[in-house]
Amino acid sequence: MTIKWENLTMARLRNIGLLLFFLVNVAAVLCCQCSADEWRSWTAPGWASVDEVALGPDGAFWLHGGTSEMSGLLKATVRGGVVSFRHLSPFNSLCVPGKIYDIHCDLNGLWLATNEGLVHYQGIYSVFYTPDNSPLPVKKVVKLCPGPEGSIWVGTNESIHLLKDGIWVDFTTTSTVVPKLEHVSLCSMAFDQQRDILVYMSRGYASGEQYESLYILYLETRQWTHISFDDIDFLKGKTVGDMLFDTDGKLWLAVGYGVDSFDGVEWTCYSSENSGIPDTASVIKLALSSEGELYALCGGFSGGVCQFIDGQWVMLPVHTPHFNTYFENMLIDSEDALWVFTNHGYLRLDSDSSTLYSLPTNSLCDAEAYERIVPSRVSDAVWVMGDGVGISRLKDGAWQSWTPDNSGLASYLVHDIAEGPDGALWVLSAYPRYDHSEPDQLTLQRFHGTDWTNFSNGVSYFAPRSTNYATGRLVVDPDNNVWVGLRGFVLKFDGVHWRKVPLPEEQQLSPVYSMAFDELTGNLAVGSFGSFCVLGDNGWTTVPLDPNDKVDSLAYDHDGVLWGVIRNIRGVPHNAFSYDGTMLSIYNSELTGVEMKYTCCVAVDADNVKWFGRYEHGLKKGGGAITFDGTDWRELNSQNFGFMQTFDGDNACICSIAFAPNGDAWFGSPYYGVSRLSNRGQPDPLPTIQVFLDKPEYEPGDTMSASLVESNLGGTRWVVNVIIALMPPDGSLLFFPEWTTSASVFMSQLLLPGTLTQPMEFFQLRISELLPRGQYTWFAALADEKNIIGTISAASFTIN
Repeated sequence: MTIKWENLTMARLRNIGLLLFFLVNVAAVLCCQCSADEWRSWTAPGWASVDEVALGPDGAFWLHGGTSEMSGLLKATVRGGVVSFRHLSPFNSLCVPGKIYDIHCDLNGLWLATNEGLVHYQGIYSVFYTPDNSPLPVKKVVKLCPGPEGSIWVGTNESIHLLKDGIWVDFTTTSTVVPKLEHVSLCSMAFDQQRDILVYMSRGYASGEQYESLYILYLETRQWTHISFDDIDFLKGKTVGDMLFDTDGKLWLAVGYGVDSFDGVEWTCYSSENSGIPDTASVIKLALSSEGELYALCGGFSGGVCQFIDGQWVMLPVHTPHFNTYFENMLIDSEDALWVFTNHGYLRLDSDSSTLYSLPTNSLCDAEAYERIVPSRVSDAVWVMGDGVGISRLKDGAWQSWTPDNSGLASYLVHDIAEGPDGALWVLSAYPRYDHSEPDQLTLQRFHGTDWTNFSNGVSYFAPRSTNYATGRLVVDPDNNVWVGLRGFVLKFDGVHWRKVPLPEEQQLSPVYSMAFDELTGNLAVGSFGSFCVLGDNGWTTVPLDPNDKVDSLAYDHDGVLWGVIRNIRGVPHNAFSYDGTMLSIYNSELTGVEMKYTCCVAVDADNVKWFGRYEHGLKKGGGAITFDGTDWRELNSQNFGFMQTFDGDNACICSIAFAPNGDAWFGSPYYGVSRLSNRGQPDPLPTIQVFLDKPEYEPGDTMSASLVESNLGGTRWVVNVIIALMPPDGSLLFFPEWTTSASVFMSQLLLPGTLTQPMEFFQLRISELLPRGQYTWFAALADEKNIIGTISAASFTIN
């Protein structure tokens, strides 16, 4: 890397004048505090899908996935059983373009095959290889594969290249044995390090017919061999999803509902007919340990993990804590442990017990636990339930989870939870029959201490019934009566006796979607379809709504006014409403001046402020929350309030809101877990940056390695620039040079609330003999458009 040094001139002062000013006035920076809130988030490990995964030389995982059209990268580091995460997206890094097709990590850094070219990411900056600066014929790079001696194979749909130390070698498959195909797509690629053999699979069309072709390159002679699947009966019609060479040089291919192997002469086919590979899921990934153990991953909900043992594929007993686990990817880590990536997190094979266990994600048992948050009234505990993942509790700073596998909880599918005045947790769950062959079995349980008690056994109201399994709500009143809302009626249980209270006639066939109890008046509100009703001293009062309205959430404020949100199944935007016992008021976007669209939940805080969470399905503008203090409506999002933010920069959807007796506010979001807001009004810590050097003294000819660590532990979203300067022994100040054409010296980036990055190598510098001997100091700072943000970090070194 060529380094160009420049003396600081008045023209340069326009760029780093802020840094000069604050080097002299650091104290002024320390006074630059902003008033915000203290946030703590327990979030998902990344996102619900893992498209590609690679292992770095430091043992960290690099994962690519996403839940929207915008791709993202996640670096997961495991230390002492604790997983920490760093998100990289187009919003906070220069390395991630819009679409990623493949990833590979080696000692030279991270390589990304993207629709914008080949990206080489080295910790803080990136180099993009495109047709403008490389032999690539097109921008779109689709496959990567490790090559010999630290090189990398780069594949497009039109070419194959070998890249090492910036030198490109092109290989062509043009020969008489290769058919002339149109719309060619490169499907998979593998390289045999022992024999220098490259194999890749492509698909193309000729005269309207599809052709699958396997190409073998013998690197030493640069000769190609072509195998057409159409010429081999047992290969015809198969599609290769993944391939690898084993330790004996045998090629293995994942081909739909089976695995094929090729030793250079003979093919062997494995399927459900002659091995243990299931016929219910396609094989999507292969993995090989350093000891030669071969694994195959069958993807989807009917999938699993197979291992090749004694010439046969056998299924491993993969035990997951979820009934709807979707298998997506796998790899072998640096300790030869097998990792499996699912829609509910990551599983690691324990070599001692040969079983799989689920890793916690930032201490929360599962990021899908967000649908209902119940702060305890008698302790500091907070209960969280989720979509088919059981129950979690945060108490004394530690998370604990309960599922049918480790407790007396009846089912993973929990409909609702509520806490009684005595601190006991009531749980309503069900055994769903997704094929509708039988009705659902509802179960009501109480969990107190360590004991689970079932109160629904033998109670006919809970017998299997043809009801919507996704419904069923409960509340516990101050007298410890449990109210259970079912289709067409509610149940009151005083601990001994059951009382059935039918809903008004017009709601007899409607499920109960929401309930709320007013401790001020003793009224019970029930939300259903097309209306809601209130049970008081004089019986039921029904309040009609639009026939297509579904009442998703209800809450009473401190004045006894009922608040709720409604969703119209005909596509009409969501609205909020209030009902004071006489008048029904509807609040839409036009009336409030804020976007009421997709409101999904309501809660009331200690100051009688109404909070509405928003959940926008499938779109990118929703999320966040809305508040109403009785006068003003206000939109809250990650930019102005510090909500958790999605990996691609959008506002996370807020599906549950709750307020603890100590004033803490809790928010739940799908895929992004739960967050707690506390100590409102306390100063928000400013983001920081630290610079580290690999050693304090250098000799001419040495290579210096400098790393940066950034943190933003507050609730504010910062758009910042990184400023770097060097002070040589003479006391002058040198502007950090431009080191590549693809990275700006002032790298603008987004620091999300609550983030803490690990040390990332920022640059390497060879110490020149022309540099004066003496002490040098690197300075690093973060700045917005006007000011230095936070303190200025310094790291000194000496050139001897």
